Amino acid sequence: MSSQQTNRLLTLCATLCLISHPAAAEKLKSKSYKKTGASMGVVIVDANWGRTWGCGGYDNAQLTDMRFELVSPSDKSPDKKHSEIVLEAPSRLFVNEEFLTYGFIVEPGDYALTEFRIKVARSQNEVGYLRAGRSDLVVDDVYNGGLLKVAAGEVVYVGHFGLDCTNSPMPWRYYLQGDDAFDEYVAALRKKFKFLKGVNIDY
Repeated sequence: MSSQQTNRLLTLCATLCLISHPAAAEKLKSKSYKKTGASMGVVIVDANWGRTWGCGGYDNAQLTDMRFELVSPSDKSPDKKHSEIVLEAPSRLFVNEEFLTYGFIVEPGDYALTEFRIKVARSQNEVGYLRAGRSDLVVDDVYNGGLLKVAAGEVVYVGHFGLDCTNSPMPWRYYLQGDDAFDEYVAALRKKFKFLKGVNIDY
């Protein structure tokens, strides 16, 4: 994506678009995971909500929330369960520069980034938000924010989300580098979600 397209994305939506959202995905827990069985998928994702200093022309920037919606299969209804993934910073003020791990039980299919918000500051007294909504991120079935894919019965790691500051601040998906890094990450996952012991986790 060009810097011109990126800047357009970040300035088009003055406020988050008000749309009817589907039901949010259920957070991954032992009881719900065992109950859903092979009919649902599991998404594992990390997000860094910390402030990034000197980011894209701002004194600092902070990713505060992201929303992914099921876009395939196309026959989804607005009230279909578990068809939206919502990631939110635990705090707007007190955040650490670290990745936090999240797990969600979701309807199988493809998920597109449809909303995000980034808090930006030029100084201590000049603070605002960069926002993009569905109309900015999904244009003529082109998913500018990329897709997350998960199949029924699959547990899939989809990446680490943080900020890219090359031009204007924007969400960016980073990946673990190498098999050793992924194996170490999976070992930590199995400690956090003990009921995933022995379950295959796809990269």
